[in-house]
Amino acid sequence: MTTLNNDEDKRYFSEMTQMTKSQITQQINAIQNGKQIPWGQLSILLDSVEKTKYWKPDSESFTNWIETNAHIFGAKPTTLWRVLSSGRYVECLRNSNKLDQCQIPSPSELTKAISPENVEILAKLERVLPEEKFKKVAHDVLSKKATRADLRAMWQNHKAILAGRTARGAGTPIPKFDNTNSSQLKKSEYAQFLDFLDRGKLPWLEQNNIEIYRNFKICSLDCNDPQRLRIKLVSIGYVKTQNLEAEYHGFCFPLPSPEDYIFQLAYCDYLWILLDADSGKFLNSSHPTIPQNVGLLSLSADGLSVELLAQKSTTAPEQKNYITAAMLLNSLKNSK
Repeated sequence: MTTLNNDEDKRYFSEMTQMTKSQITQQINAIQNGKQIPWGQLSILLDSVEKTKYWKPDSESFTNWIETNAHIFGAKPTTLWRVLSSGRYVECLRNSNKLDQCQIPSPSELTKAISPENVEILAKLERVLPEEKFKKVAHDVLSKKATRADLRAMWQNHKAILAGRTARGAGTPIPKFDNTNSSQLKKSEYAQFLDFLDRGKLPWLEQNNIEIYRNFKICSLDCNDPQRLRIKLVSIGYVKTQNLEAEYHGFCFPLPSPEDYIFQLAYCDYLWILLDADSGKFLNSSHPTIPQNVGLLSLSADGLSVELLAQKSTTAPEQKNYITAAMLLNSLKNSK
């Protein structure tokens, strides 16, 4: 995983408490003698090395100092950059009004329980999440509730919102999610659907009855056969409940014709349509293109809501084995 880019990191440059050169030397000597310090304290040390130009007598630049002295800290230069950027970001949050101040530890209080990797992903998520959702995710990260796997999955779901745009050049604003941009808003809704599906918060299932749940995004499955291009499913949820066979729940956005829905049902036991803000009309009138057994799901701030319960397909999913094989291949790739 890459660290924050230079333009992002400069936003947080002036936020952290500064050590004196004498204090820096004492801390480095202690580390060389075997002292272990939390990564948050290391971020303060590195920040002070740059701000005080402590690096100047021995190195051409701060970057060169990091590369030359990384061995002192028992870490790679990339790890030190991540520690520095993450510490600065947390201090920036402390000095802003974005979050409740009492929720945010100081950099010196940061330990492995709040990892620099998780903070780094949080900084990226700030650019692509709606404000209220970001506050919730930030609280989970800083209260040690968020897992790295969940944060990575969320970043994968939301990063397409900015279409790969980053700040280029000094003074260029960092691109962020704009809820007045219709294209970004639609992508954000799509990503939030995936967030809830990834978490397995399926309101029509008894949560304490689920033995196994995995959500597989169709784009991640190997679909080389041209016929598979007709697959319009966003993802497929693999659900194994107690005393019952595994079921495949397919999720898609509204499709143009009945034949399209029937084609999707060849790959799953249940089919659900995800209703975004533009497809609310489905709730107000019967839609002739939708087969009767297809369910409807809408998005709320708290999760997914069932507008119409899906019924199990009356025909056996002919392509279920194909999906099973694709899921297995996907799992094997991700386990490497």
